[in-house]
Amino acid sequence: MIPEKIHAPLILCVIAGMVVFLFSAQAMGFASHQRTEISQSRYNEFSHNMLHYREGDSPDDVTVVFLHGFGENLRTWEPLLGYWEGEEHILLVDLPGQGRSRPARMENYSHRNQARLLGEFISEKGREKAVLVGHSMGANLALRIALSMPEMVVGIVLLSPAVYTARGIPFARFLVDFPFTRVVASTLVRRLVRSPGKLADILRESVYDPGIVDEDMVERLINPLVDNPRSRLALLYLFRDSGRNHVLPDFSLLDMPVLIIQGADDPLVPLQHAESLQNIVPDADLVILKRCGHLPHEEKPHRVAQELNQFLRKLDAQRVE
Repeated sequence: MIPEKIHAPLILCVIAGMVVFLFSAQAMGFASHQRTEISQSRYNEFSHNMLHYREGDSPDDVTVVFLHGFGENLRTWEPLLGYWEGEEHILLVDLPGQGRSRPARMENYSHRNQARLLGEFISEKGREKAVLVGHSMGANLALRIALSMPEMVVGIVLLSPAVYTARGIPFARFLVDFPFTRVVASTLVRRLVRSPGKLADILRESVYDPGIVDEDMVERLINPLVDNPRSRLALLYLFRDSGRNHVLPDFSLLDMPVLIIQGADDPLVPLQHAESLQNIVPDADLVILKRCGHLPHEEKPHRVAQELNQFLRKLDAQRVE
């Protein structure tokens, strides 16, 4: 039973706030139609068990793996890839239960378990080394994968890393598993993902310039979420298991180069959090982008591509040495 002090209005506020925060914390961004078409034509579509992904055909033994944030899908990287200069093998993944990856009802959607599943998938791709590029929650997962597979991960790029802001809320699993509150939570999520207007408003609140929320972004990222009837299940499961994320790994154990790219005007991940992470990770550099919100790879794709290409060249030089 629900404790007497937990009333329905409070449950509604908690669940609604958590869903909106998590979705907005990994919101989406802008790309021109020309760059989108170029990006789509360069990578082939595949599926692996329940994961959907795109993959380039480069023979390079280093794989650059892109992990999107909560509520997104792999198309969020298209603006950045429009400026891609590298020859590395590229792997774009829809996170478990998101994008076109199918949700599993009984799966554990904690950050720890998602990182385990993704690490196993990347390892099965057969490439010797990987560079992980993650946005928001995807950055959180990238850090966890690197800690569990340090022999494979040679570098990490973190965009607006939602590390200290994504620890979940207590009793989330109880709220979802209890029949009445599960109906409430499911209804709230369903209403959110069926409302393109509300989703667009959330995106505008996440970026520095709301004008970047254009028709292309809606087509790439909002429409797939609205049109996929299973998307609400993944959001519900991620909320359900968010209470398992309160214990963070020891990031001081990372022994590979890390690049953190943070918007100076990020309304969701404070700049202080990126600075704290830089201080903890032994070999970390921090790049701060002015007039940029929570979505650096979509608000300033050209600048982020420059930083990423420079970081990859640095890793190549270290490997030669």
